[in-house]
Amino acid sequence: MTEAAGQIDPIWQPLAAVAGPDHVRPANPARDAVDGVVPRAVVAPPDEETLACVLAYCHNHRLAVAPRGGGTQMRLGNVPERLDVVLDLGRLSGIVHYEPADLTVTVQAGMRLDDLQAELARHGQFLPIDPPGGGRATIGGLLATGTSGPLRAGFGHLRDRLLGMRVVRADGTVVRSGGRVVKNVAGYDMGRLHTGALGTLGVIVEATFKVQPLPAAWGAVAIAPGGGAGPRAGDATALLALEEVVAALLDAPAQPVLAEIIGPPARLVVGFAGTKNEVDYAVQQACRIADKSAGTGRLAATPLPWAETHAQVLSVHREGAGPVKGRGALVCRLHVPSDRAAALIAEAAAEAAAAGVDLAYAAHAAAGIIRLHLGAEAPGREAPGRAARAAAQPDAAAAVYRSLILSWLARCRDLGGNLVVERAPAALKRELPVWGDPPASLFLMRALKEKFDPHRILNPGRYVGGI
Repeated sequence: MTEAAGQIDPIWQPLAAVAGPDHVRPANPARDAVDGVVPRAVVAPPDEETLACVLAYCHNHRLAVAPRGGGTQMRLGNVPERLDVVLDLGRLSGIVHYEPADLTVTVQAGMRLDDLQAELARHGQFLPIDPPGGGRATIGGLLATGTSGPLRAGFGHLRDRLLGMRVVRADGTVVRSGGRVVKNVAGYDMGRLHTGALGTLGVIVEATFKVQPLPAAWGAVAIAPGGGAGPRAGDATALLALEEVVAALLDAPAQPVLAEIIGPPARLVVGFAGTKNEVDYAVQQACRIADKSAGTGRLAATPLPWAETHAQVLSVHREGAGPVKGRGALVCRLHVPSDRAAALIAEAAAEAAAAGVDLAYAAHAAAGIIRLHLGAEAPGREAPGRAARAAAQPDAAAAVYRSLILSWLARCRDLGGNLVVERAPAALKRELPVWGDPPASLFLMRALKEKFDPHRILNPGRYVGGI
């Protein structure tokens, strides 16, 4: 990142003086735009002190800043109200402190997850998180977006392992909470405050976690309707049958660390970790439970290699499956009671099919978190109803997508849940409640924003309620 300072718009010369000319460059519209909004500069601070100075400068000059880690979640959130600087944390990528004996590690926010896991693995340990975006996601980005993955079924959310963090506020002030030992939980509230806040209250620069010994063995089982040939995406009977198996597994002695309903075709993937004997027993138990399922049609259980199966589950979360794989136009994340997840998937699939829209899904079955991928092809191909009427509109595809999303949001609302649009074209985002229904605590969230970022320079407008 060493473009000559002379190539930068003259108004950025003072910024280059603050950060150093080698750490500031003009923005590239193809690489650096956020939902089509192009910043005027990208700054990649080499250390925390420089980052704090950059934020102080932006605060004083009312320059809007979008923090960026690995870039895997830059499409999350509303379209920015304004954007002047992308703050690239890629150079803050080291391990600050690691005590294998204490199972604690402190890392800089720009460290990639796969690099951290590689170092932990050298000591027989790991951080039990598996984001759909993969190992190139950074620690700061995972915290800022509140991202989790399928392993949350067995190991919990990333925030549950957070012991402390360092954050640079909008005005450049550095604050710290927590510590490096497990018994020190002084910073728990601050961790929860910044986790999932999309960097709107401060820029996370460092985090301390409790890590986990690597299991000696892993195992997986895929459970699908008889013969292994899964049903079409809208087969409600099959989905409900799989949900019954999930409930039985969660009540069984050997608890899964992963329980995902994915499709099409519909199937349940469960994973186990522990000693080899424990995993072998758990796999056999899962197969017995599937075989004993009654009244829902026969289910076939197939033991599978862990690594390949886990990668496949992550792939469905990341890019869909079946006809949608790699060609999704929109991604929604639905939160509903876990015992209603399968039924809602079936309803959504049927509604999408009626609109001529291909749909793929992946659900954390034990948590009621569903990710829906909508196909990129124009809706209405085989849809006689609403899609046909929408075809008369100037933007038929957008109209159908909008109708589907609002319908699913209403259904989530009825169930006491919510819907978040994780990815969509910017034009459509402007017409949708990207974060779903605002929470009852929105007034408090706005008060916190006013306290920590009164000039609204951090990701302005991108978060819940336009925060």
